[in-house]
Parts: sequence; C-alpha cells; structure tokens
Amino acid sequence: MDVRRGIRPLSGLSANGRSDWVWCLSRNERAGTISLNQLEKMAEAMGGKLVNAIIPREGPVKEIVMAQARKKARRIVQCTRAHIALEEQTEGLSSQEEMIEEFASETAREMPRNFWK
Repeated sequence: MDVRRGIRPLSGLSANGRSDWVWCLSRNERAGTISLNQLEKMAEAMGGKLVNAIIPREGPVKEIVMAQARKKARRIVQCTRAHIALEEQTEGLSSQEEMIEEFASETAREMPRNFWK
C-alpha cells in the first residue's frame, strides 16, 4: 500500500512537513517498522479510523486460549502432584485431568500477564 495516495493535507503542517511525514511513513511501512501511532495518524489523515485485528490461522480464539491454558495448567499440576506425592498426601485428590481442566478454566478466565509465555 502506498501511503502517499489518498492522504489529504494535514492541518498545522507545511507542505514540506507533510512531504517529510508521508516519506517517513512510506519508509517505515516498507521496512515493517511502522508504529500503531503512525498508522492511527495515517488513518486519520485519510479520513478513516485504524482497526486492529488478530485473526487466528487455526480454530476459534476460545479454543486457542483453552489450549494454552491447559498447557500451562498441565505443567503446574504435574509439578504440584509430584510434590504432594513426595509428601505422601495424595489421598482425596481429584484426578490429574480434572485438576488440569479446573486450573485451565481459571487461568483462561483470569489471563495472567505471563499467559502466552
């Protein structure tokens, strides 16, 4: 996309300022380093608005989130159960899969900062 097409004059900028701004946006776009702030300004200058979207390649977002939550839950539950077994306190525990599902649901609901790591 050539950002120079369709951009109406930006109020408050001289012709040279507009030219420099458009050149900078074009360069950043080609380099793949354009910022969201720059895209927002470009959209505004074109009389539009910026809309961001992440479109998953596979499956609904809910399934992707739950798969990640299960992955994190499985690691935590396995480690926890190993410690509990060492202390011989396994009596009355839910099955490992039940614990993973319960913890995964809670994790998906809360979405901690490290969720995608």
